[in-house]
Amino acid sequence: ICLMILLNLSFINLNHFVIFANVISLSYGIQLGINYINRILLKSISISQQIVNHGPMIILAFDKDEKITFHSKNIERILNTSASGNLYDKKMDEYFHFDTQRLLKDIEKDKHRTLNILDYKGNIKHLLVEKIDIDLSETTFLAFTDITESNNMKIEIEKDQKRLKSLLKHTGDFIFVINEHQIITEIFSKDEYRKMELEYNLQGKPLSELPYHENTIHKIEDSIYDAIDSKHSNSVEINHNDQWYSIAICPIFTKNDLLTELILIFRDISTEKKNQLDAIRSEKYQQKLDSCILYLSTCNIHSFDSIESYYSHFVELVAKAINCTNISIWLYSDNSLQFITGIPSDSFTIKENAILFESDLPNYFYTIKNGLMLVADNAATHPDTVEFKENYLQKHNIKSILDVPVRINGKLKAIICFENTDFIKNWTQEETVFAKHLSEMLSRHISEFNQKEIEKKLIKTESNLYRYLQIANMGFWEYHPSQDTTILSNSAATILQESNYQLSRQPFLIDNFNTEMEFLEFKHQFDQLLQHHKPIDTTIKYKVADLSFKWIRIYAESTHNIHNVQVINGVFQDVNESVLNQFSLSQSEYYFKLINETIEDVFWLYDIHDQKVEYISPNCMQVFNKTQDEYYQKNDLWTTYVHPDDFDIIKNAHVLLHQQNYYEIEYRILVNNKVKWIYEKSFMLKNKHEEHMKNSGICIDITSKKIKSEQNSPLPLVDQ
Repeated sequence: ICLMILLNLSFINLNHFVIFANVISLSYGIQLGINYINRILLKSISISQQIVNHGPMIILAFDKDEKITFHSKNIERILNTSASGNLYDKKMDEYFHFDTQRLLKDIEKDKHRTLNILDYKGNIKHLLVEKIDIDLSETTFLAFTDITESNNMKIEIEKDQKRLKSLLKHTGDFIFVINEHQIITEIFSKDEYRKMELEYNLQGKPLSELPYHENTIHKIEDSIYDAIDSKHSNSVEINHNDQWYSIAICPIFTKNDLLTELILIFRDISTEKKNQLDAIRSEKYQQKLDSCILYLSTCNIHSFDSIESYYSHFVELVAKAINCTNISIWLYSDNSLQFITGIPSDSFTIKENAILFESDLPNYFYTIKNGLMLVADNAATHPDTVEFKENYLQKHNIKSILDVPVRINGKLKAIICFENTDFIKNWTQEETVFAKHLSEMLSRHISEFNQKEIEKKLIKTESNLYRYLQIANMGFWEYHPSQDTTILSNSAATILQESNYQLSRQPFLIDNFNTEMEFLEFKHQFDQLLQHHKPIDTTIKYKVADLSFKWIRIYAESTHNIHNVQVINGVFQDVNESVLNQFSLSQSEYYFKLINETIEDVFWLYDIHDQKVEYISPNCMQVFNKTQDEYYQKNDLWTTYVHPDDFDIIKNAHVLLHQQNYYEIEYRILVNNKVKWIYEKSFMLKNKHEEHMKNSGICIDITSKKIKSEQNSPLPLVDQ
């Protein structure tokens, strides 16, 4: 009956079992009872093992010699050992490495003892040791309960609290610790006053009572659920009263994946968010400015009817890109700036035809004329704009100014003016760089437009120039020895009957001469020109394309361009008719007459791009009392001999040349304190690409004709 009772018990009550053993001992004898009880004990323990083998408790028995006589199977799982079956007869201190007797004394004193040992994988195990009250054949029973997890949790929590406090020292923010029910259990804050305030209002309250908007609370809760589901930290950003916080959500789990608590770290990111938003706005603003530059760079300047219409289009596009109130363009001329156009137009109605004079604004003009960008955040106090204060700034309510000069060929042409009204604006680096790019682009577009206008005028005068060259039977040519190429003007190609305007050779070959002797004579002169820079002035019998011969007079001289490369500049003149008409004259008389006809005229050639005299005939000495070298060394030599009262005639002629491609003037010169009258006619020359390359002209001394005309006519010279 007792055995059946024992077998049906879910858990063995060892105290009852001892009473039962005593009864058996008294009835059947001590030795017989002990043997029977041992068998019953082993049987009953095997039943109890099924219960304890899967729990956190190790049941272990040892005899008076401290040899292990029994242990539950879960010792393998808890202590990470597969020593089952091998622990029997081993001593306790050999296996657990502690003093067994001392352990028992401690247990007798405190009923239990906490023991730290290393398992067979080197991990620390925290065991709670209790003695089971069974006095059986000098066998001692101990129960070892694994409390490692709970002990580690306590240690980790203490460590976490230390880490949280350390984190607060560096962030200056606050931290909430909440349990699995989202109740705020702990609050940390570097600011003690803030901590007391938060603890007073939120300690022990659910997370849903945070003083945030309902949507913000839902946002935090969703992030908490995501962190719990994923078992990983999560973060969320919230905005409360324009204050941005980043909340790091850290769930804490046990090894059995049980949620113990969550840590919410609040960090103020308002400054970072503002910087981030500012960076995004700055990037978008930069893209806007870059798009404006890109569009203007692809703008077809030739599609505008006038430069004024282009100016209006320019400021309209820029006004859409840059963040300021007013944008305008001012043209520079004669130490003054004149307003041209501006955006918005309503703000500039009072500025139309406005002119700023250097004499009134010396500091401002000094900065602008020296090519410096003027950046005045506070225009009323800036040293270069304070001069505007009464007459301009206050009148137009202007607070900030950004002016950038526009230069063409190093000379100030205009300024682009950016202004801000109502408040002081701090001009950014992006805006100053943008203004600089606009200045460079406007300079290029103005140059292109001016070139376009010149080309239009040159086209109008092309027919006149061609007709003049036909009448004069003259044509210009240019030979480049380094490249062995010859460039012919239209008239020169016509005279030589060449179909090409550019020849890959010298213009003079042996096939172009009547005899080899004539070729060798001319070749000697040409070699002297190339090697010793000796000018050529001769007439040859030249075989043209139709194999007929034509008398051509050749003027040629060796010069060097700006790159110090030798260039031969010359003039062809068709004198075939003149030679044939005087064929009956003797050779000496013919040459004398030919020279006598030409010494009165001074031919010259001027390079537009290099802005220098490339050629002038030698008889300039007879007419102007100046040598060729003087003309080659000084471009404005004419100012030394032209009559002062006729300076404007020369200047106006230069302007007229760019407008209609030619001019025809009369003016006076002073040579040895004597007045001479000069007739001058000039034309523009183009290359085969219709590009304006040179300016050609002829000067004739008409002093005697003038004197004779004045003597024979009573009319004023102007009427004549």
